[in-house]
Amino acid sequence: MKNYSLFVAVVAKGRASKVVELAKGNGAGGATIFYGTGTAKNHLLHLLEMDEMKKEIVFVLIPNSIDRIIHRQMVEELEINRENAGICFTVPVHTIFGLEMEKEMEQMITKYTAIMTIVDRGIGDKVIEIAEQQGSKGGTILHGRGSGIEKKRSFFNITIEPEKEMVFMLVGKDQVEKITKALVDKLEISKPGKGIVFTLPVTNATGLVE
Repeated sequence: MKNYSLFVAVVAKGRASKVVELAKGNGAGGATIFYGTGTAKNHLLHLLEMDEMKKEIVFVLIPNSIDRIIHRQMVEELEINRENAGICFTVPVHTIFGLEMEKEMEQMITKYTAIMTIVDRGIGDKVIEIAEQQGSKGGTILHGRGSGIEKKRSFFNITIEPEKEMVFMLVGKDQVEKITKALVDKLEISKPGKGIVFTLPVTNATGLVE
């Protein structure tokens, strides 16, 4: 998996198919689309610029060779750099699976980190609130949908059941420690069944309004 990365795009409802079309047109494989709600303030490091807007979140595995191409096309064709248009970012897949990161990839890491939190349904807003108190400027909540094992959503082998929510935020590296500590402490994440918090390095980000 060392030659692949995970490309994530957060766009307005109805635009995910265009993102998938761009990715596949450049040689990417299949994609997974989630539906979520975003909350954010109009400040630095936010995923969304409008409160409670319905969003589509696209996860697609891409060859590293097309990463910059897709980011450029997101600006040219979807105008992702416009306010309220959304964001896209890339994380190295092999880091998630615990393999040693290549030096070339280490040099590509940006000043941003993605914080992912999986909690019981209804707690996602609390995650956003705690993070904002520590300097985060918003996040996106993915809701587990459907019922029965055949309809459970899976994200990197972590099953998001219908009663679960996943919250993800893009924050500055200097904010990661205090935000994750606050989430673990205030949500009692260390206790069984309370949730999971993990972070991912970001190698490319487009659409962040400073």
